[in-house]
Amino acid sequence: MLRNALIALAVSGILVGCGDNRPSEPPKLGEFVIPAGPFNPFYAEIYVPEKKRIFLIGTKHTYEAFKKGAQEMPLSVGKIRVGPNKESVTAETLKESDAMALRLMRQFAARWSLPPIE
Repeated sequence: MLRNALIALAVSGILVGCGDNRPSEPPKLGEFVIPAGPFNPFYAEIYVPEKKRIFLIGTKHTYEAFKKGAQEMPLSVGKIRVGPNKESVTAETLKESDAMALRLMRQFAARWSLPPIE
């Protein structure tokens, strides 16, 4: 009986620490960057209100060029009215394949709790 009580106490202690610590507010449009690391590739979101467009950037080089005023990407894939407030979304892509654009769109949809964007 004491063993069952200790197990129940241990399980309840573990579950208390498993709460959802994410903020209750949705993310805000603007600029958001996740630097590249050993287990995650580079990801950046830049909202340009004049164009009502969100740019998804997958390389640091393109991000730095964009910040310097390029405001366009060499290769990109666009989707109309898929943003959180029906903005257009433009994702950087590679000449060889659309793998980067798909990764960026999936990461964007997950961050904003949107349905998958294909």
